[in-house]
Amino acid sequence: QPALYPGTHEPGGWAVEADGEWQTVEAADQPFGRVRTGEPGAKLSFVFHGDAVSVAPACAAEPCTGALKVTVDNLAPVTIRAGDQNSPVRAAPAGRDPENGPHQAAIEVVEAPASIAAISVQRNEPTWPWWVLGATATVGALLLLARGIARVRQK
Repeated sequence: QPALYPGTHEPGGWAVEADGEWQTVEAADQPFGRVRTGEPGAKLSFVFHGDAVSVAPACAAEPCTGALKVTVDNLAPVTIRAGDQNSPVRAAPAGRDPENGPHQAAIEVVEAPASIAAISVQRNEPTWPWWVLGATATVGALLLLARGIARVRQK
């Protein structure tokens, strides 16, 4: 099954399925040189591997209006309005360790015109391997130090 992996992706990319009315509008100031603009009820669906997804809203026309509802798995949807900062929608509630996927995501237009410039997938690598490595190195250094002190005392 096609999926998005960590990085920034075009909302009209090969792994993104579109339902409803969508238009591609040229926008030289956006990351991919164009944005995807949808009518109410239009939806983009995709699978991603990571622990968060960000949607970069864009303004294809003035006044800059519109709203998108972003849903990940079966979690409560997050509404993003045109002009909002690109904020990640986590794949798990705060305090729970999100798995790196696969996750099902949907972006639905709830107020038109709503445009999307990019979809970004983030994956925070686990820190526990570094803690284990650091603890092992510290214990090893302490053992070597203790051994050296014991040798000095023997002489």
